[in-house]
Amino acid sequence: MDDNARAFVAIVDSGSITAAARKLYLSQPALSQRLKQIEEQLGCQLIDRSGKPLQLTQAGQIYYEWARRTLDDAERMERDINAVSNSSVRRLMVGTSFSRSSSILPDIIERFEREVNGCVLFFLEAGMPDSHNHLLSTGGIDLAIFTPVKAEATLFTSEPICSERMMLVAPRSFEIPAIAGTGSAYPQVKPDVIQRQPFIMPPSNLKHAWLVKSMMDAANVRLHIALHSCNNETTLELIKRGLGISLLPSTFLQGRDCSDLAIYSIEGFNQQGTLYYNRPLNRPISNDELRFVRMAKDWVAAHPQLMPQ
Repeated sequence: MDDNARAFVAIVDSGSITAAARKLYLSQPALSQRLKQIEEQLGCQLIDRSGKPLQLTQAGQIYYEWARRTLDDAERMERDINAVSNSSVRRLMVGTSFSRSSSILPDIIERFEREVNGCVLFFLEAGMPDSHNHLLSTGGIDLAIFTPVKAEATLFTSEPICSERMMLVAPRSFEIPAIAGTGSAYPQVKPDVIQRQPFIMPPSNLKHAWLVKSMMDAANVRLHIALHSCNNETTLELIKRGLGISLLPSTFLQGRDCSDLAIYSIEGFNQQGTLYYNRPLNRPISNDELRFVRMAKDWVAAHPQLMPQ
């Protein structure tokens, strides 16, 4: 727990340094020195000491709100950990690719929280082979879901759970000619139109950055890279601001507000990826995992465009 946060909240809540010092079992000079150190670190005065009770400055109010949240979060974390360690509740450790599942998981988590009692969900990033395999093999996660990593068959079971396509996303103001009469849910474009526009490159650590490069190499398209993004959310925001186009997974776009954007499928690239449900072979499956995975499959079934082919 952050000692500075605890000390500052005690001072504000008690209304005086003396009362707060008694509450914290500290001497008044020691607590005064702690407050002075906090203010020196931040470079501003947090408390107006001229009146009684003490009054917060504007900066002090901001710091107090942060400190209060910090203490609340720490207490909540300690309760959850104690509950799990004392076996009063169960836990399910889930690995996932957040760049793909951030718009998918909330629906599934909400249903799980409503229907399953006594199980605490934990989520960790497992979208890259190294992190995915390490977490599964060491017990850091019980399962991985909506991950682009197909697990090693000798150690894990691997089941396709969701398909995805790379979609061309552009500002509506960009003039991108679509192919007429394709009958697709999205307008379709030829790959070469991509090289005529400023391109926002996905983060290099994501598998879909490699996929973008492979797709463009196969189509003999040379990208005009204007920017390198740090994550999919930032890429989408940059497109909305008219700074370029990019390719984003259909799983990422699912459920997001793209009403002010133009989204296209790309001729010749109808399915580029599969997301998996992976788990260790040597560990029994819990009822909580069974229910969570069932809910995930139900969600995919309700979105047939993402069903595995």
